[in-house]
Amino acid sequence: MTGSRSDSLLPTEFLLTAMAGCGPDDPAVRLTVRQARSVTSRTDRSALSEALLSGPLAEEAPMWLLEAAVAADLEGEEEAHHFGRRSAVAARALGHPSCTPDLRDRTLRRCTPQQLARLGGPGAEERLATAVAEVVRALGAPPPMSPQLLEEEAPAQTMLRQGPLHDVVFEAARDMLPTAPDPGDPEGEDIDDWLDRNRRGHEAWQTMWRQILERHPDRHRNFVEWADGTDAERAIHDQLLGSLPWAVDPRYRPAHPRGPATGLRHGPPPHRARRAGRGDRACVGRYLGGDAGGVPGSARRQRLPRGEALLASAAGAYRSGEDFEDVLRRHSAPDEVLLRLTVALRRYLGGGPTWRESWTRLILAREDTGPSLVRALPAWSALRARGGGYRNAHAVVVSVVRESLGSDQDAWDRFASCPATNSGPAAWLRLGDLLDAAAKGMPWPKPPAGR
Repeated sequence: MTGSRSDSLLPTEFLLTAMAGCGPDDPAVRLTVRQARSVTSRTDRSALSEALLSGPLAEEAPMWLLEAAVAADLEGEEEAHHFGRRSAVAARALGHPSCTPDLRDRTLRRCTPQQLARLGGPGAEERLATAVAEVVRALGAPPPMSPQLLEEEAPAQTMLRQGPLHDVVFEAARDMLPTAPDPGDPEGEDIDDWLDRNRRGHEAWQTMWRQILERHPDRHRNFVEWADGTDAERAIHDQLLGSLPWAVDPRYRPAHPRGPATGLRHGPPPHRARRAGRGDRACVGRYLGGDAGGVPGSARRQRLPRGEALLASAAGAYRSGEDFEDVLRRHSAPDEVLLRLTVALRRYLGGGPTWRESWTRLILAREDTGPSLVRALPAWSALRARGGGYRNAHAVVVSVVRESLGSDQDAWDRFASCPATNSGPAAWLRLGDLLDAAAKGMPWPKPPAGR
């Protein structure tokens, strides 16, 4: 689609919905593969790559897609909107059956400890978790604990403080934790300085274990069994039975009298602000012939024809949906009037993108909206209409597109480069007209006439 920097691209949300549950040879899937390669937005590339690798390309995927998924995910972690995704796309790519050991190893050796922890989370594929564990064990001998390691952590500390890990990654990080503080040789050192240095070292040792045990309550048994007979045994027992009794499984603290801490925080529920809709309230007033804010709905409906009242809802405030349905309930042929208005929407409604989006939303919100009415909607707005979930296109729009284009790959490719835009005359191009032209290989239609 034209009119933006991403020429010949369908909306990401539309493709994500259109290819859901499809096989690798579906035309929407093939189109998505090409778009994943050319799209400039890192966020869109990650979303498309993850959907492909977890869906139609779960068994076999091209190497460029795996490399692109890794790059888009790991290189984008510094972006605020990306933080917290836990490297899901990179993990999917690096654990994919088509991923080569070379790509996996090269990537993991460039990763920070935080990234290794996210890639080696509980849901990691076994092949990926094993590779992460190998990288962790190759980091070198664990250093003795010191106060400095609380500020500049060893990689294993950082990984274990990130959160839950796959079993093999957890075991590797656990084995690579700093060892007990080295007391050193007191000869040649002031005895008070030597004692103070050792005291601070053991305090840091206790702090490290408290932080890790707090982060992994489900691993306490593992830590206890692993530390048996080692320098860590005393520190772990001190923390579990002293500093962290509320976090310990009751089987490990039978004699401790303290109960679990509630950890509850109290506060008022968040306030919900009532926000105005997309349309300008003043426009509604002009449509209704008075002050829209102070005139009751029944009085407003008496001032203008029902068709105009429906159009006014597209420019209305937050109650536009209620007004829209209220007018339709009083109309003898609601489907006919909606189709008539939508086919000639540029002439009847006019306005900018906001009004087109509002009208599209009102039409698609109706349960009995049929294909004919969907095909009459402005293509740009219809293809970007949201469905019920995050990053979902509207299912009715996707259904209409699939019904029109079928399994014809050329038709899908032509439709992806249709001339619909967000603004200007081409913004009024109807979805059905563009679908027909794409399906038949005919020239693109001209925009509908204006007022």
